Amino acid sequence: MSTNLTPDLLKTFLNNQTRELEIRAEQLALQKQKGEHGFEFGKVALKAKVEDRKLHRDHTLKVRIYTYLFIGIIVMLVFATIFYAMYSGNKDIAMEIIKAIVYLLGGGLGGYGVAKASKSKFTEDNSPKE
Repeated sequence: MSTNLTPDLLKTFLNNQTRELEIRAEQLALQKQKGEHGFEFGKVALKAKVEDRKLHRDHTLKVRIYTYLFIGIIVMLVFATIFYAMYSGNKDIAMEIIKAIVYLLGGGLGGYGVAKASKSKFTEDNSPKE
C-alpha cells in the first residue's frame, strides 16, 4: 500500500485545517458574544421587572387607600343620616336604617362564611394529602 501524499495535497489539507480552526474560533467568539448579550438582556429585564413590581405595589396601595376612604365616607354618611333622623325626632326612620344595616351586614357575613367554607371544602377534596 502506498500513499499518494503529494506536496499539493498536503498543502491543501493544511489550508483546510487552518480554515477550520479559524471558523471554530469565529464560532466561539460568536457564542461568547451571544452569552454576553444574553447576560445584558437579563440585567435589563430584571431591572424592568423590579420597576414593574414597584409600580404594582404602589398601585395596589393607592387602590386600598381609596377603597378604605370610600367606605369611611359611606359609613360617615350613614351615621350622619341616623344622627339627623334621631335629632329631628324621627326615631322610627333611624331604627329602620339600623335594621337595614344589621340585615345587610348579617347577610354579607353569612355569604362570606358560606363562600369561605365551600372554598376550603373544594381545596381539601381536590388537593393531594401529605
